Amino acid sequence: MKNAVCKFCGSVSMETFPDDTPEEVLLSEGTKACNCYRARKLQVLLEHAAAAKLELADICENSEDEKLKQIDNRVVDILSRAIDLMPGGEVHKISVGTSSGNVDIKISSSGKISIQRSLSIKRKREIGS
Repeated sequence: MKNAVCKFCGSVSMETFPDDTPEEVLLSEGTKACNCYRARKLQVLLEHAAAAKLELADICENSEDEKLKQIDNRVVDILSRAIDLMPGGEVHKISVGTSSGNVDIKISSSGKISIQRSLSIKRKREIGS
């Protein structure tokens, strides 16, 4: 049996895992269970990411505006996976343009995640030769 370990301070968790558990899982679970400052900060960021994924699903599927159509689930899945990378710092911002509008997601330095969906309507006319 192996114990989980915090990736920031090295504290050993009382939780045990089978011997074949990957090291990344041990570090992740140990960090989630730790109370050191950096682990608690990451835990808050992970909570923000989970809440952002719920809001993403809502903003892409349910629209108060008739012009904003539902965004394909495959696109929502890509955006959701990008949100998963935000707490660790791998992704800071993602912008996707679809036939149903644009979706912009970014994380601030304080850890707040914002999601914006927009649709631009442009009209162009050319007269003459």
